[in-house]
Amino acid sequence: MRGANADCGQDVPGWAPFPRQQIEQAVFERFERVAEANASHVAVVSRTGSATYGALHREAERIAHAIDRSAGANRGAVATLLDSDVRLAAAMLAAFKTGRRYVPLDPASPVPRGTAIVDDVEAAVVLTESRHEDKARALTGARSIVNLDAPMATLEASDARPSISPDTPLWVMYTSGSTGQPKGVVQTHRNLMHYVRNYANGYRLAPEDRLLTLMRLLVNGGCHDALMTLLTGGTLLLWDVKRDGLHALPAWIAEQRATILSSAPTIFRHLVAELAPDRKLASVRMLKLWAEPSYRRDFEAFCRHFRDDAVLVNRLGSNEQGSTLWHFLRKDAAFDGNNIPVGHPTEDNDVRLVGDDGRDVADGDIGEIVACSRYLSPGYWKRDDLTRAAFSTDSDDATVRRYRTGDLGFRRADGCIVCVGRKDGQVKIRGHRVETAEIERVLLAHPDVAETVVIGRADARALGEQRLIAYFVPKHEATGLAAALRGLVQSQLPDYMWPAAFARMDRLPLAENGKVARRELPDPDTARTVAVAYRAATSPLERELRDIWIEVLRLDDIGVDDGFLDLGGDSIQAAQIASRVRARLATGVSVTDLLATETIAGMAKLLGRPSAAAD
Repeated sequence: MRGANADCGQDVPGWAPFPRQQIEQAVFERFERVAEANASHVAVVSRTGSATYGALHREAERIAHAIDRSAGANRGAVATLLDSDVRLAAAMLAAFKTGRRYVPLDPASPVPRGTAIVDDVEAAVVLTESRHEDKARALTGARSIVNLDAPMATLEASDARPSISPDTPLWVMYTSGSTGQPKGVVQTHRNLMHYVRNYANGYRLAPEDRLLTLMRLLVNGGCHDALMTLLTGGTLLLWDVKRDGLHALPAWIAEQRATILSSAPTIFRHLVAELAPDRKLASVRMLKLWAEPSYRRDFEAFCRHFRDDAVLVNRLGSNEQGSTLWHFLRKDAAFDGNNIPVGHPTEDNDVRLVGDDGRDVADGDIGEIVACSRYLSPGYWKRDDLTRAAFSTDSDDATVRRYRTGDLGFRRADGCIVCVGRKDGQVKIRGHRVETAEIERVLLAHPDVAETVVIGRADARALGEQRLIAYFVPKHEATGLAAALRGLVQSQLPDYMWPAAFARMDRLPLAENGKVARRELPDPDTARTVAVAYRAATSPLERELRDIWIEVLRLDDIGVDDGFLDLGGDSIQAAQIASRVRARLATGVSVTDLLATETIAGMAKLLGRPSAAAD
């Protein structure tokens, strides 16, 4: 089914269609025109600062000049080691202006992973700030580093602009790899401009819109949110869930008059859990869910907490394909089953459902979703083998390529597609794509591990979100092996790839074909399973903190010496605990301090001294 024009159907003042011919522009060229026309309009707002279009444009120009001066003739990538904030938006635009590949690095990720990405992408320069400069030097070796905290006089404006073809790589986004190594997905200026055009026309984006993204500008979804906003003259609202939690977010949504809310379904579920049953997010005209499966309960939460004329958009896409499918739902929408449909192809895209034999399946039958478009990623950076495996030329049109998504779905009689899961070991964790093989590779590097398998499993304690479970068979009896494995993955992998539980097994169950029978793996014990002896809370402060931890971690009881990570806690839950401590105890505790104290006893001791400054 060939995609055609479709939109949310809302009457949005100030909206104007995005012309097709503009997808042949370079991204910064479009931004520059929008910025000049809206110089005094606020472009970006975060908890820590804001910038008008004029200021954002000037900052991007200055950073672009610094990149050119530092990199010289080296046309390699521009990597950023910056917090997800206003400055990162300017740095991203600056990289686009220079015609170099943009590669965002997460400051929270371990140095070995950052080093692997910087080496693989052939970075010419790394942009950072003082708080991350030591880490930047650790992962870059002899590469050039630009500290953006340097005096502004060193970042002079530049009028020079290279000639940028629409086919020039715009960015390389690294994602978890099935081979055990992160892989970089390349996208071009033309493709991103095409995606923005579809978003602009489908969502009817206007300068009056204020799009709040709960995805950081370090990932594909957050960068898409930024571009669709900044290339249509709206205001981009940035909220760092890992830093600020969700407790204060509803009030900020109202204060900032957000009109569009963009979130991974997991984060959305945690947000609505913070809302009173009758609380409405009255300013929001559109809820946009992506990066993970969405379910009926998400639609029901949308109906409870959003205004009557609001629209929910569910979509299917990836780094490799952009948004290929989307579905617009109003509150009176009806659908069968538990999965919210992902809908129909977006404009200039087609979708096929194919069986294992490569042939199209009949309507109603489950097949792999294959995206067909002229606007697919060129492929994986320096990985021709992976590119050949995932991409091919359409047999009916040589100008169209196909991408095997790995997602499974079926087509209803009305042409609407429903996604039902994955056909491989890939798991979506808080909007991040995780190949479990990469985690298994790290675990198998431990000398005491004979076998291991990592799976994603819905955790009823965590609103049904996917959690990673690592099962391991030791080579011999070894005490403290689970704790050692937890430390190993924390030193090698970003936090969204840390298993929530480690289960020791005498052997892994096998299917008749000799592969691990993943469905026969037992559920990990949901009771308290940490190795330390239980010690009850004794002081009023410890009891209050214990109650907060129990609420967030959804456990029956927690000892004051139990480690937060040993209990399966993650960065989102750490932020929630920190925000609730601030609200209930009228004191400040940062996520960093929480993770450093590790236990309720440690946090109580911290709070017994002068309050730590929040991140």
